[in-house]
Amino acid sequence: MNDLFDVKVENEEMYEISIFNRWGERVFTADNKDKMWDGTHMDTGNDCPEGVYFVVINYRLRAQEDKTYRGSVTLFRKK
Repeated sequence: MNDLFDVKVENEEMYEISIFNRWGERVFTADNKDKMWDGTHMDTGNDCPEGVYFVVINYRLRAQEDKTYRGSVTLFRKK
C-alpha cells in the first residue's frame, strides 16, 4: 500500500533516520526528512527481504532538546 516509508516531521533543526535489519546491519540512513526508504538496501540497491526492521530517529525540534525515537516497521512485498 505504501511504496515508501515516510516520516512526517515539521520545524526540525536536526533529523537523522537509520533503519536496521534483524542482524543489526544498517540498510538505510538519511539526514534529510525528504529522503524516504523504498525497501532497498542503501549499499546494493537490492530489495530487502520481508520482515521487521528497526528504526532509530534522532531529531531536534525548534527550541527543544535532542530526542530519539526507537521503533519498528514491517516490510511486506506485493505478491
